[in-house]
Amino acid sequence: MTRLTNEYSQEYPCIIVVPQADTEYGWYDDGVLECVLALVENVQTQHNGDTSRLYVVGYSMGGYAAWRLLTDHPKKIAAAVPVSGRVSPNSAPLFKDVPIWVFHGAHDDVVGVVFSRNIVKTLREIGGNVEYTEFPDAGHDCCGRAFGSDELVPWMFTQGKK
Repeated sequence: MTRLTNEYSQEYPCIIVVPQADTEYGWYDDGVLECVLALVENVQTQHNGDTSRLYVVGYSMGGYAAWRLLTDHPKKIAAAVPVSGRVSPNSAPLFKDVPIWVFHGAHDDVVGVVFSRNIVKTLREIGGNVEYTEFPDAGHDCCGRAFGSDELVPWMFTQGKK
């Protein structure tokens, strides 16, 4: 996030909200994600945020949260970047039109890379709008490489709801 605020703040002015999950319960309680979405919508309203450019980004449990928000609110999300997360491929039709860039480490022993491979495969089969980067030499903690990608921020900020 420091890179976004330091290097890109003039080119990509934005509001960044970074909720943290409770380590015991994570994002598994539906009410928690609804509260986060309400918070984001409140911030958008108070600061005149562009509602056509709501991006969800998350790593690990946050990757799970990004997938859940996509599943539950695909019409509100302009783009998503789940890193080392997981979702059922059965959910893919719900958000197939949302631009998504998935990142995962091939040697992830916390959230198996197969989860990302499966959702990407399904999205591609149904004409989804998905990019995929798998780091062949990385494990679960590949977020620094994902978020440090020179292409990620420009890609994200070209996305918007119509």
